[in-house]
Amino acid sequence: MDRTKTNKLSLKIGLWATGVGVFLYILIVSFLFFSPKLKSYKSQTAFESTKWKLHLSDGDFAKQTMVDDLLSRYQLVGMTRANIEELLGTPQSTNYFKDYDYVYWLGPERSVFAIDSEWLGIKFNDDMVVKAEIIID
Repeated sequence: MDRTKTNKLSLKIGLWATGVGVFLYILIVSFLFFSPKLKSYKSQTAFESTKWKLHLSDGDFAKQTMVDDLLSRYQLVGMTRANIEELLGTPQSTNYFKDYDYVYWLGPERSVFAIDSEWLGIKFNDDMVVKAEIIID
């Protein structure tokens, strides 16, 4: 085999190996990015006010499985403080998130590296909800 054919073969093998490497890299990164979202989606449950109010401990992630359904089914903005307390109960006091009046702990952040927590933050103005969103500490 002459030198030109050897160089072409080496180039083809190198390009093929690089392509496989790039494909595997993209596959792994995609898995790491999407697997928490798929796991989260799979573990979603319908919001139930009674169940939400029962789960108060920090080791219980039941609220996290219900929060997406809560936010899609209920228009929290515009509700009164009494409506929120009836629906979600009174939250435990916390020193986190001074910009919010009510903060409900949901569970660990739904991501590959869950080092933070997710919370439902609710802000009132004149006892009326003006902002409700999932926040991360």
